[in-house]
Amino acid sequence: YPKALDYDFKALKIVEELGDKNLIANKLGNIGLVYQNQADYPKALDYYFRASQMAEELGNKVYDAIALGNIGGIYYLQADYPKALDYYFKALKMAEELGNKREISKNLDRIGIIYNKKKDFKKGQEYFLKALKIAEELRDKNHIAVLLGNIGSLYTEIKKYAESEKYLLDALKLDKEIGL
Repeated sequence: YPKALDYDFKALKIVEELGDKNLIANKLGNIGLVYQNQADYPKALDYYFRASQMAEELGNKVYDAIALGNIGGIYYLQADYPKALDYYFKALKMAEELGNKREISKNLDRIGIIYNKKKDFKKGQEYFLKALKIAEELRDKNHIAVLLGNIGSLYTEIKKYAESEKYLLDALKLDKEIGL
């Protein structure tokens, strides 16, 4: 990670000298990701917020949606579920405005995970199923497998073991099929 940060900061300096604000936003997000992977959440948040602000100034909703989702992820990792939900919903709205189904599905899944953590299983199931429908439309087998596992886990939590087993076995079958 230190070497990755070294190169990311060098790249950031270069794109700042070039004045390419889109690349600056991208590099800020990359730096945030490295800090996230090191569990340095305050620094990760700082860089994600800076990336979001830069993207917003540019009107670059693609980068902004990613940054907002990443901010939500940091709050999720810190178990601050209300803030995580807030940012996931912002990222979802932006993905919907862009018509980016992959990001819509990803954010619906994230929201479902939060509701599951909050023991609001009905809402968790609702968001997981919406995400699954889109992932199936996109034929995104990786995300389908993850969602099947999430739904299976939700059913385990509410002691619906037959449904849980079906979803978990389907997830396992798909995982094996795609080599996960």
